[in-house]
Amino acid sequence: MRVDTEPNIKPWDGKISTSLDDYDAIVISDYNKGFLTYSVLSSIRTVYKGPIFIDTKKQDLENFHGFIVKINEQEYKACRSTTDDLIVTLGGRGAMYKKCNIEKLFHGHEVEVVDVCGCGDTFLAALSYQYLQTGNLDDAIIFANKAASITVQHRGNYTPSLKEINNV
Repeated sequence: MRVDTEPNIKPWDGKISTSLDDYDAIVISDYNKGFLTYSVLSSIRTVYKGPIFIDTKKQDLENFHGFIVKINEQEYKACRSTTDDLIVTLGGRGAMYKKCNIEKLFHGHEVEVVDVCGCGDTFLAALSYQYLQTGNLDDAIIFANKAASITVQHRGNYTPSLKEINNV
C-alpha cells in the first residue's frame, strides 16, 4: 500500500494502534519522501523484536542497526554511512551482502532484460519471504536474485510465482 501523495507528505507520528507481536516480519519500502523519519523507524525497532527488512533511499544507514537493509548499487555509492546486515543489489551481477567488515558476493543470473520496473520490490519481497521460510539470509539472497531475474524479463510490474523461482 502506498500512503503518500506528493508533494505534501506529512511525517508519520509513529503511533501503532495494534500489537506487532502477531507479525512474522515487517517489510518497509522507504522512498525517503518524508513519511518515515529515522526516529519513527528507530521506534519500530524498539517495539518489534522480529526481523525488519527495509529498502530505503536514505543515505545515513548507520541509523538502521538491527534492520536488514536492501539498497541498490547507485544508492550504495551515495551513502554517507553504512550498517550491518546490508544487501546491495548489483543488477545482473547479483547482490553483495555486507556484515561488519565481511563482504560476500551472490552471483546473478544472465537473462535478457526487458524492464527493470519493480525489480527491487520483487527482490525485497522474495528476500523477506525466503528468510521467513528458512531463517537463512544467504538462502534468501539467492532466492531473491532468482525472483528478480524473472521480473526483469517481463514488461511492467511482474510478480514471479514460486514455481518459476524454484525452476531457475
